Amino acid sequence: MHEKSTAQRRQAQDRLLAANPPLAARGSVYPAGVLITLPEVAEPVAVGQIRLWGRT
Repeated sequence: MHEKSTAQRRQAQDRLLAANPPLAARGSVYPAGVLITLPEVAEPVAVGQIRLWGRT
């Protein structure tokens, strides 16, 4: 499991608000029935660990 960085979260939030301009004006709690378009967000590629010395 990998954690998203603050920059990745911010980028996803920016894409969400760009795809749904009226959401920002509604605040952080939305009433029932609000339609939200979810943009494609690329998942970060997991990077394996490299052992510099010792056994694997």
